[in-house]
Amino acid sequence: MNQAKIWLYGSALIVGLLMILFTFWLPAPSKTESPVRVQPSAAAPRGNPGTAPMAGSRTTPGQGNVGNLQADIPATWQQQAPASSMRLTQFRLPALNGDREDAQLAVFNQIGGTVEQNLNRWYGQFTQPDGSSSASRARRETFQANSMPVTFVTLKGTYSAGPMAMGGAPGDKPHFGLLAAIVSTPEGPYYFKLTGPEKTVDGYEQDFRNFLKSMVYVK
Repeated sequence: MNQAKIWLYGSALIVGLLMILFTFWLPAPSKTESPVRVQPSAAAPRGNPGTAPMAGSRTTPGQGNVGNLQADIPATWQQQAPASSMRLTQFRLPALNGDREDAQLAVFNQIGGTVEQNLNRWYGQFTQPDGSSSASRARRETFQANSMPVTFVTLKGTYSAGPMAMGGAPGDKPHFGLLAAIVSTPEGPYYFKLTGPEKTVDGYEQDFRNFLKSMVYVK
């Protein structure tokens, strides 16, 4: 073996040894240096985006605020912008039992007049086929909603709807119903006026009663 081959083999051996030593001298990669796989988070549940709820808006499923009253609001009731500045809020209640027109629930507070004066005004918006007084046809009862007195009234007849009454064109609406409630709160009475076709109003009466009885004053 000549000297050139000895030098070549020796150089290759030295390079191989250096590579082996270099491999062992390198520190093991730290676990913290490894890329971390972040699992995608589940979609956040839909709900309150963090803004203050407007009057009548939902805060949790089935629950909402109407002014300073908190109540269980049926999921099918759809809140609308008030048709007049006199209203605190209003809801559209989809038609039931074959009726073609929806019902509407208007809510008022801090309005003029006594409870009796406002009820008589609402009675005056209805006429009876036999010409009798609507006030005499109204059925009236009282109950408690978490220690708050509630006056509850039902009435049927021909409804003389004005622009302020239903947020639409005026006109006589036969076979209409009224569910009215006045809730006495520490800040004064809240007025609830539900009007619509008879069968639809009848279909919502129990929901309306439950809505009223669930009310809590939260101010």
